[in-house]
Amino acid sequence: MEDLVNQAERLTAEIAATSTFPRVQRNLKQLAETGQELWSRTSGQSSLSRQTAQVSASILLGGRGYDLTKVTQQLESLSSRKQLTQGRRDGSVDGTAPSTTGTGTDPDAVSLAARDPAVQSFLRNERESAILSAVENVKKKTFDQVDKFFWQSVQQEWEEEKVRILNTTLVPDPGSPEDSIFLPSADQTMMSAVTSSSSFTGVRSEAVPAMTATTEPKKMIDTVMQLMKEGKEYDHIVGCIQTDGCRNPGSLDKLRPGLDVDHLIEQMAAIAERDAFLEDAVKLYDLSGDHDKALQILNKLLASVVATDPSNNPHREKVEQIALTLAERYAVQGHTAGKLVSSTFFLLLDLMTFFTYYHRQSLHDALDTITKLNVLPLTLSQLDTRVQEFKKMSIEIQRNIPDLLIACMNILYAQYRETKVTAMPSVQKFGMSPEFGNREQRMTEIRGKARTLITFAGMIPYRMSGEVNAKLVQLEVLMN
Repeated sequence: MEDLVNQAERLTAEIAATSTFPRVQRNLKQLAETGQELWSRTSGQSSLSRQTAQVSASILLGGRGYDLTKVTQQLESLSSRKQLTQGRRDGSVDGTAPSTTGTGTDPDAVSLAARDPAVQSFLRNERESAILSAVENVKKKTFDQVDKFFWQSVQQEWEEEKVRILNTTLVPDPGSPEDSIFLPSADQTMMSAVTSSSSFTGVRSEAVPAMTATTEPKKMIDTVMQLMKEGKEYDHIVGCIQTDGCRNPGSLDKLRPGLDVDHLIEQMAAIAERDAFLEDAVKLYDLSGDHDKALQILNKLLASVVATDPSNNPHREKVEQIALTLAERYAVQGHTAGKLVSSTFFLLLDLMTFFTYYHRQSLHDALDTITKLNVLPLTLSQLDTRVQEFKKMSIEIQRNIPDLLIACMNILYAQYRETKVTAMPSVQKFGMSPEFGNREQRMTEIRGKARTLITFAGMIPYRMSGEVNAKLVQLEVLMN
């Protein structure tokens, strides 16, 4: 003690010698009071912090439906139960309970807490929640596996059905005529595949229509194109339009609205056009509602056959039949084709009528038809107007003007020759007979029409072959 006092005095002397600050003089009583004050402050703040934490916890747990006081009691009971269990594990071999002296834990209180209904309910809920969670996980995995297996089975059976469909189209039916082969309904085959696959389970059966509507459109296109290339009927797949405008649905139409049937048929039409199946392309474009595209292709077909002799060109009759069917329906039901395309279409049909009369030697009807169409000038007053109208014509019309000029010149020459040899003038006392005067006037009119056509041929901005020009000049010379 004496050594401690000596050290304190020595430390005090050192501090006094080196410090520049004023010294604070306090006795033991003052130090005790200051210490007590610091302890009071620290104890108060700790108590306040605990109170604040308890209030925050009460607010948070209260919003979740928990009573903080009850939860605290349950936790204390669980803690007591844990201590009791631990004590039992640490007990003697003979089963006597270990001493609880100094632990503050009453075994009876712990047993009472373990039998608390609230604690038992809490534990039971936790256990049931764990069991339900495990069951749900197993259920989800099972459904996913069944669903995956189901769609794999559907896909496999549909692949087998497609092979069977294609084989059916290629192998003649022994019970049918050699020229008629029937393809099973596409919607029936697809639905049978799906139905047979889904019969073992009811999982997502509502998804079947959507699946059939989107199953490999390319395979459907390939099937139709194969039938088209073999010259076989495919209306039962894509449908057709009757003359009254009503649409007979095909197998594809039964897949609406999940499948865009019009777009799929339009794709088939584009492929048919690319592969030069132009009559089929016209039919499919018309079926898809693209009237403008249908008439564009049909105009090209008409332009290639319009001037030919129908008795020597079977293809002309086929194209004409397609054109007349569309013309009749479009005239009554209307269409969506552009003005130039539609006007070209109807004019080509009229020109086809003219050439039909011409090749049948119905020359009067042929000349009457071409006069009403106002395509060629037959008088000098019409010349400038027809030249200007020629510039606005489509290429399908312009390319047929040379054949049209030669046909008209042949008709005029036939009329001229017939008029010239019909009756010889009779010499009478008072000069020529009246019939002779009328004949000369008629021949003059015919020569005037021929000269107008020659002039028109030289004025239009179209390069005609030398053969055509030579033929026109030759016929005009024979009429003079």
